Amino acid sequence: MNGLILPKGTEVKHGTTLPRAETILQHGFSHGDRDELRARNERAPEQQGLYFGDLACYFGAYTAYSAELVPFWQRPEMQEIYWGFPANAKALNKLLPAAIPIPDTLPVVLVLELGEDCVVYADEDYVFGGQYPAYKIIPDDVLFSEARTTWEKWKVGCIRHPIDPAWVKRIEYPMLTRLATAHRGVSEKTWSDCQLFGGGLMQSALKKEPAPLLEMFEAKSGRRSLSQSVPATQRGIQEIKMSNRYALPEAKAINHLSLTQTVEKVAQHYRIPLHR
Repeated sequence: MNGLILPKGTEVKHGTTLPRAETILQHGFSHGDRDELRARNERAPEQQGLYFGDLACYFGAYTAYSAELVPFWQRPEMQEIYWGFPANAKALNKLLPAAIPIPDTLPVVLVLELGEDCVVYADEDYVFGGQYPAYKIIPDDVLFSEARTTWEKWKVGCIRHPIDPAWVKRIEYPMLTRLATAHRGVSEKTWSDCQLFGGGLMQSALKKEPAPLLEMFEAKSGRRSLSQSVPATQRGIQEIKMSNRYALPEAKAINHLSLTQTVEKVAQHYRIPLHR
């Protein structure tokens, strides 16, 4: 089977976190850039390059975000606050211990426009429908020859070509929860954004094809992306960071609680294994 070349101008999406997005815009993509959770739980990526996916990018964004929150959730004080949320939201600024740093992170998706034709290799997780033996290294010629199949069926791939940060055009991120209304639960937009993260988790964990999931999401929400976006610039990053829904420590905590709880509800509904 022939390999795959995505032409200049093709849009691809890469899931990551807010602080890593800032680093990428300043210094470029690091080789083998992959979410932190997979880096800890799997062997090193077989390829060095940019992993991307139409729906899988939301899995990458959320699992990277979750991994950055692990030390935060491991604190006994945060466990108590977590299980009392959102009923305790109005008193959160009093409940949060001053000594606990609130992680400065969010799940985000980078939307890139390829600046030139790029050869694509298959994402290892989807070769032969994810049935390739996990203990074996996939030969390079298989990653090359299976790229078209994994792209057409799963909408995932890996570009080994150096990526210019200027190719990143937009940063998607979820609707954030306001401090004043957190006790009422999340908004419709936040809920639908978490459904999109859940779709990425379904594709990864259950090997569900992305096209029907994205069509279903679009039918409900009228979009195939997270509800919020900014230009992929340092000014865009600061716009998120300085938002009154994020800037204060208690605002960050509210959103970590809201996003994590909501995605966990989505995962439970679809019986997706999820670890915090």
